[in-house]
Order: sequence, then C-alpha cells, then structure tokens
Amino acid sequence: MKKISHILAVVLFLAVVGSLAVAFWVIPDKAFSENENRVLSNFPTVTPDKVIEGELSEDFNSYFTDQFPFRDKWLTLGSLTHLALGRGEANGVLVGKDGQLAVRKFDTYISLTERAEDTDYHNEVHLRNAAEVLGRLTQTVAVPVTLLPAPRTLDVTISAFDYPKSISQALHDTLHGYLSEKGVHSVDLLPELRKMYDAGEYVYFRTDHHWTTLGAYTAYRAIMTEWGLTHEIIPYENFEIHAVENFYGTTWSRAGLSFILPDTLTYATMADDSQYVVRNDKGDTIMTGFVDKTYFEKKDKYGAFMSGTNRLLTVTYEGDHPTDRPRLLIARDSFASSLAPFLARHFDLVMVDLSGGMTNLSEYAETYGCDRILIVYNMENFVTANAITRIN
Repeated sequence: MKKISHILAVVLFLAVVGSLAVAFWVIPDKAFSENENRVLSNFPTVTPDKVIEGELSEDFNSYFTDQFPFRDKWLTLGSLTHLALGRGEANGVLVGKDGQLAVRKFDTYISLTERAEDTDYHNEVHLRNAAEVLGRLTQTVAVPVTLLPAPRTLDVTISAFDYPKSISQALHDTLHGYLSEKGVHSVDLLPELRKMYDAGEYVYFRTDHHWTTLGAYTAYRAIMTEWGLTHEIIPYENFEIHAVENFYGTTWSRAGLSFILPDTLTYATMADDSQYVVRNDKGDTIMTGFVDKTYFEKKDKYGAFMSGTNRLLTVTYEGDHPTDRPRLLIARDSFASSLAPFLARHFDLVMVDLSGGMTNLSEYAETYGCDRILIVYNMENFVTANAITRIN
C-alpha cells in the first residue's frame, strides 16, 4: 500500500510538472503585465558576447520568471502564504487596517553605482549628497527654488500598521535635517498629511503609492502659503470632484493580494479647464485640460493626470481673457502630475521629468523664462534613485 502511494505521488508530481511544461510552450508570451504595469521579458536573443559575459543565463532566468504559466496566480499564492505565516506583509508590502497597503522594503543607493537590496533603511551619505546638490542649485540659480519632498505612503499612514514609527520617521528626519543644514527651502507636508489621514480623510490611496486628489490639493495649499500667496488659494469646494471606480495601484500589484478591494480615484475640474493647453517638447498639443480620460480604461488610471509620463510638458492658459502670468518650472516625478492642475490656475507651467534625465534646471529656467523652480520628488525616490544628485 505504501509503495502504491509513493508511485501515485511521483505520477502526480510528474503530471503537474509536465502540464506546466506544456503550458509554458503553448501559452503565447505576454509583452506587458497590466497587474504589475511593466514590460515583461521576452525570449532572449543569443549572441556570442552574451555567452562570453554570462548575461545569457540571466536573460533566460528573467524570461522564465516573467512568462511562467499562470504567473499572477502563483504570485497571489505566494503572497497569501506570507500572510498566513504571520508576517503581516507580502513582497515587502505591509498590510494594515482597512486594507491599507504600504511599501516597506526598497533598494537604496549607497553610491552612484552600488545599491543595497530590500532594506528598510536609507544611506545617509546618499541623502547628504542630494542635499548638497540642492544647496548648490539654490545658491547659483537666478530664481527662487523650493523643494517639496512628497512623503511615502508608509510615513503618512503609519497608524494603520504594527510597524516601528521610529524607522518610518528616520528617513524624514534625516533628509530634512540635511536640507536645513544646506539652506534648501523645503516644504514639510508629513505632519499635516498624517493628521488628516488619522482623522479619516482620504489623502493617500490604499492600493497605490501616490497621494489622492485631496492629498495633492493639500500640497498645493501648503506651497501657495509658503510663497505668500494664501489670498490666491482656490477653496476645494470650488472644484467639481469626479470619481472613477476600480483603481488598483502599483502597491496592490507588488503585494499580489487580489482580495484587497480597489480604490476610488478622484479628479478635480473647473468650468474653464478646456482653456488650458498642454503641449510636449516639440510644441505639439497633447490635450486641453489636465486629465486624459483614455487612461480610465486602463489599469494605470493615475496616468490620466497630465497624460502619463512625458519628459517635458508645458501648460499655458489660452482663454478669452489672457493675463501676463508668472511661469513656474516643475522638476518632478509622478507626484506632480496630480498637483499640476491646481498650480496651473496661477502659473504657466514647464514640467520636466527628472527620471528622464531632465536635470539641467538652471538651463531650463533660463530658456523658458521661469520665475520660480519647484522640485516635487517622492521621499522614496530620494533613496532609490540618483536623479537628484545629477541636478545642476
């Protein structure tokens, strides 16, 4: 009887492996993962150089990992296993109250070429270098510079997790300490956003790493106040707020927990939105207004703000009663996309994507005749990317 059970186990194992092997070759390769919002690896090209340098095995490993049959299901199973083991997280994403998700682990730069993988901690030398670069920019550029370090989800929503607040706070305190030391004019949003979140206000998404429209409006209000323009702030209730359901963000994709309920994405409009024209670096009109609604049919619904990722955008008011408006250069990551519609009510905008290599801010400010520079950059990017250290 024991022999028969062993044989059955072997047969079952071989059947599963064989079925997966057949499925691997029968199921067509996918070029893009909607869940993860990224391009997947396809069958590698074999070249002598790759064989000699040992790159071919890495390429095949990435290919097999990305194209494994029923990959999304296996990722979900792995994430559920982590939760069942009592870790309170999946794939470096914490799972908190009311389905709140927040990335805990990231790959942090130690130098321009070296990174530490999957860590809670930041490298102080890298942060100090970033602060020094921003300090030099502040001293040398001809117009005022303001930095807005957008807080991480974990830092704003820390009350939702059984996680040491001291670790969450360390990145914030270290960076702002260096910025102050180097004379960088920065806006600290964390206390206000955390207070609003704890009061039950919807300032950060549950399934995504971005702030919501209310969170972006809070940033707009803080910036205008910092610049002495409090009297120009448009009340939130003056905007018409629209809702888009079934938004699953990047953090949900990383966690792989399909049972977490989706977010509601909102966006704010006013009656004259069509009089604002958005153009790319070639001067071609991308759209009027600030929201590309075609993104609402995709998983990346947040990309609707300013029509996704663009290396350079300009936003100008071209209404019936044009005015001589000041021009603002926004050096940014994706957090600025939902913030820009509010600032565009007061400034013509030039927006450059720091991750796209658009780091010569002195030149852009002069070329476009900008009156101010605003740098909008998520706190996590300060440690996981090196764009800030390349600014000049």
